[in-house]
Amino acid sequence: MSAATATSKSAGPPTHPTYDIKAVIAAALAEDAGDRGDITTLSTIPESTLATATFLAKADGVLAGLAVANMVCEMVDPSLKITWSLQDGDAVQYGVEFGVVSGSARSILVAERICLNFMQRMSGIATATAAMVAAAAGHTAK
Repeated sequence: MSAATATSKSAGPPTHPTYDIKAVIAAALAEDAGDRGDITTLSTIPESTLATATFLAKADGVLAGLAVANMVCEMVDPSLKITWSLQDGDAVQYGVEFGVVSGSARSILVAERICLNFMQRMSGIATATAAMVAAAAGHTAK
């Protein structure tokens, strides 16, 4: 990754002729923090504060959305460092730490809500899809 560093074997999201993921991320960031930024973070966290945060699975399922999380962090603060221990499509169990982000505490707090929203939605879809595939296993349907 160019700015927000990520260690993962997953590729970035594919391009789409009618869907601009960067514009969607920008809209989500604008909706969440607006043009003033996150007021609570700005008023309680000193600008120089550095932090490390972990991504923790809150349920069993299939992990998805790491490339989008990388893009969110890149857009919020290119100096954020992200390390993933799992990849998109991997099974994950409740309580497993599967990623770490470090850098500006303010940037992490702005990015985390958007990252988690996308990852929860995408992982939910991946988990439901895996359940349907498992349910169809052994049937002759094509």
